[in-house]
Amino acid sequence: MTAILILAFFAVPSAYAQHGGKPYTHHQMAPVQNMQKWLQEGYTKKEVYHAAFIAEHSGKKMEAVLQYYKKHKSWKETATHFGVDVGKIRAEHHEAKEHFYAANKENIIRYLAQYNGRSRADIEKYARREEDRHFLILASALAKLGHKNLDTVMKMHRSGNDPQEIIESLKVDRHALFKEVRSIHEAIQGTSTRPPN
Repeated sequence: MTAILILAFFAVPSAYAQHGGKPYTHHQMAPVQNMQKWLQEGYTKKEVYHAAFIAEHSGKKMEAVLQYYKKHKSWKETATHFGVDVGKIRAEHHEAKEHFYAANKENIIRYLAQYNGRSRADIEKYARREEDRHFLILASALAKLGHKNLDTVMKMHRSGNDPQEIIESLKVDRHALFKEVRSIHEAIQGTSTRPPN
């Protein structure tokens, strides 16, 4: 159930972009309500994020999802039981993400240049492909919250470090990162009045 882990790790929607009437959800480590409660009850963070994803997409309560998982020990079975089609959700997210990056290419470059205090040419060299623009938003937030420059974060990524490893290496709080990435997306969309820095 790697797909659920990936989506659960980056779950909880915000309307950053519109695509066919559906909001584009940039998935980023979102706060889970009562995390400490679930940890004290013996669940791992991974289990809590899996359950939060299923609960959100099924409209069911966390307690019900966690209890079902505890009994059956299978996230695939748990998702199916609660009517959550991870593959479909992943496909919808991918389609909306492609639309967001295609529709906002110039806005992304312009905003991230200002956000990072860099020239457009500097940002463009990192933003050749959609995946690069996608990571560049995260990298910009990581650089700011990790008190590093963008080049340092991009070098870590190009050296083979995945986002999780970079987050841990820079000791960036995931909840603060979620909020920062959300604010960047809102600014790119023109739905935020918050200044870049």
